[in-house]
Amino acid sequence: MLEFCRDDADINTSAAPSRHSEGDVVTDTLNDPTESLPVNITNGALETVRGLASLTGKRPEIVISDALALEKFVLEAQEGGGRLYIRKPDGSLHEVTIK
Repeated sequence: MLEFCRDDADINTSAAPSRHSEGDVVTDTLNDPTESLPVNITNGALETVRGLASLTGKRPEIVISDALALEKFVLEAQEGGGRLYIRKPDGSLHEVTIK
């Protein structure tokens, strides 16, 4: 589960496969109804999807679904005045933004 936190003291970096936090609701993409949507993506994007699938053990369609859910989560947090940070190994915080 991805957890949105209001300050860096509460940052939770735990994640559960194929699950998304949507406010107080957690959805499981494995049980969502599916629909076919033919899309064209670049070779680089396809390599990224395949690489993430290999790293995570998820099917490519789940990798894409997770990426979309994460972008939606971040955009909604930003629209609500929230911020997302990455804590580097040296302890510094870097804000993540999606435009």
